[in-house]
Amino acid sequence: MLSKPFFKKYFPLYFTYFVDNFGLAIAFPIFTPLFLSPHFDLFTQGNEGLLQRTFLLALLIVSFPIAQFFGAPILGELSDRVGRKKVFLITILGGTAGYLLTGFGIYSTTLHLLWIGRLLTGLFAGNLVICLASIADFTKEEKERTKYFGWIATVGSISFITAIFVGGGFFKQNADPTLGTSLSFFLTAGLAIINFLLIYFVFEEKQPRREVFRLNLGLGVQNLVTGLKLPHLKFIYLIFFFFLVGWIAAMQFLSDYLLQDFTFADFSQMATFAFIGTSLVWAFANFVVNPILANKYPVSKTFTFSLIFLGLLFIASFLPQNFPGFIFLFLCASFFAALSWTNGLATISLNAPATMQGRILGTNQSISAIASIIGPICGGAIAGYDVHFVYPLAGILVFFAGIFFYHTYLKKVAIS
Repeated sequence: MLSKPFFKKYFPLYFTYFVDNFGLAIAFPIFTPLFLSPHFDLFTQGNEGLLQRTFLLALLIVSFPIAQFFGAPILGELSDRVGRKKVFLITILGGTAGYLLTGFGIYSTTLHLLWIGRLLTGLFAGNLVICLASIADFTKEEKERTKYFGWIATVGSISFITAIFVGGGFFKQNADPTLGTSLSFFLTAGLAIINFLLIYFVFEEKQPRREVFRLNLGLGVQNLVTGLKLPHLKFIYLIFFFFLVGWIAAMQFLSDYLLQDFTFADFSQMATFAFIGTSLVWAFANFVVNPILANKYPVSKTFTFSLIFLGLLFIASFLPQNFPGFIFLFLCASFFAALSWTNGLATISLNAPATMQGRILGTNQSISAIASIIGPICGGAIAGYDVHFVYPLAGILVFFAGIFFYHTYLKKVAIS
């Protein structure tokens, strides 16, 4: 049973991230079939070829992280200055507007409404930053902060699974794909409204500082440059970026990998199993294993060796010639990817001043947004030659990132 302090401090944060991640993940089972289906009347002329539809789909997907790159650091720093609660309310309202516009854009088959909706959603998708900064406000000890960061990752896994089922279910169970898809986003908007009420009436934040904030749309670029100059953080940012590029490319092209080796019917079952299995492993790693590791080892050490094992498993995934062998290695890799994500974020947070948690984590979110753009581009270039090479090359990148971090940061910390 949840204690009253936990319910007021942490539960609203976890529900906020659930809704935020749900709104992102629900697009995965929806946008690709809608854009690539010749029967979907989203386009004005209706005779666009596969290449044009694929290009427009890619632009729609990329528009989210591009908007997030500009929005996340502004929202993170704003929360440092005027308080987490106020910024939560702003982001939730902005996200709700984005979900509604996306739903209306699909239902009315109006492409520019769909585009504006995804841009708005990306612009206000800074809730992860504020959730992590809020947890940092409430936790001072490394073990406790790492545990609660891990719970955030667990909530993300649950929301991802839920979104895949809900989005796919609405799409398949309605004869009209526009109706089913739009209902998915209207449902997300309803969850966001509940989220708004929960934050407004329940959430108790740490007493915020009250400072003047001036809007600066170039803050993402400025913070990125500044962050890369900070002695310890620049190495952590860089390593976390390499990890995300490798992991995002691996996840992005998992479907393509399976599609080349299985018939479409088998592919659908295998892909569903792979994505759900990955989410369950991610939740297990963060909810069960990570708290145990946090009690025994520094987060930077767990981060380092998780990267190394993740890289080795990706490299090894090139060897199996059957689905069971590949998926076993991929799920093992997912386990270490989950630990890398949580402990990487905890390492960044613990190296940031208490008064700059929102700004530092917001800068990291901008870096994550860049990785979300570069990862699919690099993976696509490799997959154009042979998709099977995506995993070993991603593994090499992540493995050497772990080795580099060990020599440039972990050994120096151990010596000092």
